Amino acid sequence: MGELITGQTVSLQGIATRIEVNVTPGGLQEGGLGLILFALDERGLVIGEESVLEESLAHIAGGAIRLDQPNVILLDLPQLSPAIVKMAIAVYLKSKNGQHLAFDAFQEIQACIQERETSCYRLDCRQRPEAAMTLLEIYRRGTGWKARAVGQGFVRGLRKLMENFGCSLPEAPSIAPLRPFSSVSYVMGTGFCVHPEGYLLTNWHVIEDGGHFEAFSTRAQLKLKLIFADPINDLALLKADQPLPAVTFRDGRSVGIGEQVMAVGFPLGNLLGTTPSVTLGNVSSLVAIKDDTRSLRFTAPIQQGNSGGPLLDLSGLVVGVVVAKLSADHLHNMTGDLPENVNFAIKTALVRSFMEAAGVECQLALVSHPRQTSEIAQEACRHVYRIACRR
Repeated sequence: MGELITGQTVSLQGIATRIEVNVTPGGLQEGGLGLILFALDERGLVIGEESVLEESLAHIAGGAIRLDQPNVILLDLPQLSPAIVKMAIAVYLKSKNGQHLAFDAFQEIQACIQERETSCYRLDCRQRPEAAMTLLEIYRRGTGWKARAVGQGFVRGLRKLMENFGCSLPEAPSIAPLRPFSSVSYVMGTGFCVHPEGYLLTNWHVIEDGGHFEAFSTRAQLKLKLIFADPINDLALLKADQPLPAVTFRDGRSVGIGEQVMAVGFPLGNLLGTTPSVTLGNVSSLVAIKDDTRSLRFTAPIQQGNSGGPLLDLSGLVVGVVVAKLSADHLHNMTGDLPENVNFAIKTALVRSFMEAAGVECQLALVSHPRQTSEIAQEACRHVYRIACRR
């Protein structure tokens, strides 16, 4: 039996694929958990009606995806329609009398992929405040299939989980407060050009609630269209209608612990001005929370609005995409301590795989001698844009 860790992938043979999910202590039914599968298109969104496998709809895709038991999913991968590019397998806590529930009531969730051989993903639930979680992603790779251990949680539970894949639950009746009228509502973040034909990269959470996208710099205002998205790994690719100067990604030796890095972006939207802000720090760890290997941890100060910006080494090469910071309030409530500059960036290995799947090549270069930080910052400002999403 093989063991998977978060972010790790395994190739599937596609022969009678069986996925079994269990929790300890208790079982899936005893613990009040539900198992759910989303059949997704290339954008990572459900492909239409009857694309969600759960208790009330026990088979989809013409029977190629079936709920065999409350905790077992059977997949006939060769029979799946080409429209199904990936599948997300998740669990969620069923609410009881409006009581807030979280996975920290359990010790462990196990998701085992069984074919001729078995691979198991075991996730420690202790100190996990979420109420829904994507465990596995099954996706096409060439003519075959692969599975990835994900472990992405949603504090808001099933509703947020379903919204993440483009579907929703009926809204409960509520009293909405009166608000001032606003003709335009924007969500602000950062993005940067990754290909000279005008492709810009940012985080999915920056643009997920938007319908119209624009990029701003001191030199230009650009209309953008969404090209490709991966909500699970929080990446999105947009395209402008004109060529743009593009960044270069680091090739060869990966960034190491202790290396100095630079974060470039637009913290707090345009509140601090219309030019990018630059901060310096170090790589403090090559894993994120719960040993998540998809991201690294760094100390360069960031704020809301930095999401989607590049993390650069001292050669000026991209080594990550800024994605999150540790919540000071949440950690203070847990430990009584306040974190300082505990920030996270998606590693470029994952970013390059995402771009490869989108059919966009990135410019690569080997790390060279350190350059002046002022020179790197000046160059980076040519590639970085403030992303505005209009609802």
